[in-house]
Amino acid sequence: MKKAIPNAPNNLRTRALYLLIILLGSACSKADLYEVHRQDLILQDPETRIIEFLSMIQEDHLQKSSTCLEVEECLWLMESSLTYSLADPLRESADIFSGKSRLEISATGPSLPLQTVALMYQALSDTLFAVVSKNGLQDAFLEFVDLKWVTEDGQVFVTMDYAFGHGGIPSYLSSSFGPQDWWWYGMGMGRCNGMVCCQGKDATTEIMRKAMLNLSTPLGHAYYTDIEAVIVRNPNGPYSSSIDPNYCFYPIFYNTTHPPFDSTFHTCLSPQEMNFHYTQIQSLITQNRPLADPLDPSLGFKQPVGIALLPSEYYDAHGYYVVEHILFMFYGISHTSATWTPYAW
Repeated sequence: MKKAIPNAPNNLRTRALYLLIILLGSACSKADLYEVHRQDLILQDPETRIIEFLSMIQEDHLQKSSTCLEVEECLWLMESSLTYSLADPLRESADIFSGKSRLEISATGPSLPLQTVALMYQALSDTLFAVVSKNGLQDAFLEFVDLKWVTEDGQVFVTMDYAFGHGGIPSYLSSSFGPQDWWWYGMGMGRCNGMVCCQGKDATTEIMRKAMLNLSTPLGHAYYTDIEAVIVRNPNGPYSSSIDPNYCFYPIFYNTTHPPFDSTFHTCLSPQEMNFHYTQIQSLITQNRPLADPLDPSLGFKQPVGIALLPSEYYDAHGYYVVEHILFMFYGISHTSATWTPYAW
């Protein structure tokens, strides 16, 4: 049985949320590590492993536990359990809200005490509730989470990419962008055809929404495990002989003030560009599907879970202004379940 997680406090920053929570845990001995019977966990089906983990981190169990978990097993269990407990990938919505958080930890050795893992799991789940609360997302549901270990200057972090759907379902899921779809490239700047429209929306959000709405879900799908991100970014810069990169040359929207391309520099995407880049992203999602297990290609490919399209602006090494999009494509292993039910936010 899945249990609801308490609502998070309302004073957490969201969108680009950085949790600087230091979790101190004692080192785990080999004897302690053996208690988790990790080989038994590996032989279990994913749902059994997830349900067992959620049971292990309940407070009544933690008080008397000396269990330790291997670091990579921790990450798999936390990510899979968050997705299993809180995500609802079967719903669709008018808007997508994505972001990133990170959790600072103090980790030494190849394993962590179960108490530390439980605190990490609670902090990450609290973050997700804070996102919904602070941003006033209506009819929200979690699309996916993706966790990674990151080391910076000797400090270890768990980073979490997430995406929420919210709002109603639009009636034009499969239609092309039309004459009204002139959008600024990003930063919530709205439409650029003279209309005052849609605070918080832009070409980035509109293309991302349409791509997410048109992702196929495997028959009988219930939840994902083993989520990973594939990142696609345009080349560092155009060659002088390139076709003008400001219009449909690179896979994802890119333009620059680098001569001779400065004459066509723009940050307002036309409906034709919106449709081009949406179609390009659909192709990139299919082309970049990773294997479920690189060591066993017979298991096939992971399924697309979602995307995050991020606007980016910077000055290159030559001092020219660049505006582009960076594409994060998330994939996972799909599982069926006779008992899974989506979480009601």
